[in-house]
Amino acid sequence: MDQYKIISSYKDEIPSQELFEKIKNYINTLIDETLTTSELWEAISIENNIVYSVIKEFLLGNGKRLRPILFYLTYIAYSEKPNWFNANKAMLAMELIHAFILIHDDIIDKSDYRRSKPTLHSSFNSVINELSPEDLPLISGEDMAIVAGDMLYAFAINTFHEVELKSDVYQKSLNILTKVAVQTAHGEFKELLETLKPINDIKEEDIFKIYDLKTAHYSFCAPMSLGAVLAEKECDLVILEKIALSLGRAFQILNDIIELEEFGGHTENIPPKDFEEKKRTLILFWTYKYSDSTDRLRIEEFLKNGSSDILEYVKIYNIIIKGGAIDKARQLICALKRDAMDLFKYLNMNDKSKDALKFYFNCLV
Repeated sequence: MDQYKIISSYKDEIPSQELFEKIKNYINTLIDETLTTSELWEAISIENNIVYSVIKEFLLGNGKRLRPILFYLTYIAYSEKPNWFNANKAMLAMELIHAFILIHDDIIDKSDYRRSKPTLHSSFNSVINELSPEDLPLISGEDMAIVAGDMLYAFAINTFHEVELKSDVYQKSLNILTKVAVQTAHGEFKELLETLKPINDIKEEDIFKIYDLKTAHYSFCAPMSLGAVLAEKECDLVILEKIALSLGRAFQILNDIIELEEFGGHTENIPPKDFEEKKRTLILFWTYKYSDSTDRLRIEEFLKNGSSDILEYVKIYNIIIKGGAIDKARQLICALKRDAMDLFKYLNMNDKSKDALKFYFNCLV
């Protein structure tokens, strides 16, 4: 069967959740087939099949595949004759870079789970414990996961190197992929360093800068820009970036809200990661800014305290609810979405393509 037949048929389908699920499954198949046929990965599997299997399972985890889907929707919007070989390589490269970033992010955050499954370093720790159950291991799962993440980044660039593009298009495309990795690292540095500051020294624009670097550029701007560049239609890049920045901010703020609502102030629920990591989110910043002196002091003490007392989390959650910051955040999400959707009328793509992108954005935010 023609390996591009399935995805090329999507261009004529009506936007729906089922369509995006098909694209997601197609991307999973691409990852699986690449790992099966790649000489590089074959060498890894022969040397140590356990390591290979753990990494492969992580890569095929239940991710949204948000970035390749956004790339796909933008690419077909601008491509009269899509080159699916190049598109596949671009989507694979994005997912491999995404995996690299997630692996390192989980180590920094000391997270045990990702997508309801063990993080890569947790899985490697289990492997190490099985291989060395009695002795104190001289290596850790974190050590192995760092190496795996570095390898996946190199493999992503190697994968993209196989595209068949004109020299200038290749250089622009590769620049998008590498630049976003640097921007994401910049955002990670900035977020880590912000946790060392008292919250009264934080500025709203600092938080938005982190959201832009870690979410908007990485998850929205890069895949959409890459889709337009590979299609050799760069006339809309500025507008696409404005749309992506607005929706990326909205997406991150919504994630912050969802995490809080899943906790709901109940001690038996999983506490928000933002609480555990003492992150200066927009919602916490607004809560602090508009609270009375008593609640401000509680927030300050909470952020200084290294403990992870669940009752303390409940107190901070209740202060946030009382202050109305979540409602304010929802209003901002609506405004950001409205700004983004208003810009679609300036894009040089047909209405069907615009509708597909809008539908997907409404699914995300």
